[in-house]
Amino acid sequence: MVRTSLVTVLLAILTLQSLYHPLTAFADSTIPLYAGEDWKKEFEELSSMTQDVMTLTPDGLRSLIARCDALKPVIEKLDEHSRKVYLKRLEMAKKMYLFALEFKKSQPL
Repeated sequence: MVRTSLVTVLLAILTLQSLYHPLTAFADSTIPLYAGEDWKKEFEELSSMTQDVMTLTPDGLRSLIARCDALKPVIEKLDEHSRKVYLKRLEMAKKMYLFALEFKKSQPL
């Protein structure tokens, strides 16, 4: 019962989050999500949030992880050098968010 409720709440959060951040709704889409250098703005925002990682809520961390996952296919289409650099930095940011999320889950309420 509790597990079902939790899954329902998480799905609702992801659905609502995609309304406010449309990138996550189309992460697997072949439609270009960014025009020109717009992806860099998203990348910089995701990278800059690592400084405040421990102040974020678990839902905020999950949102950032989803945004990292959604940005990855865009970066994978860059030239080889840029792709390597930006994917590594994106992966490091995502790992930081995953670590913080796991840490917060392990802490007693």
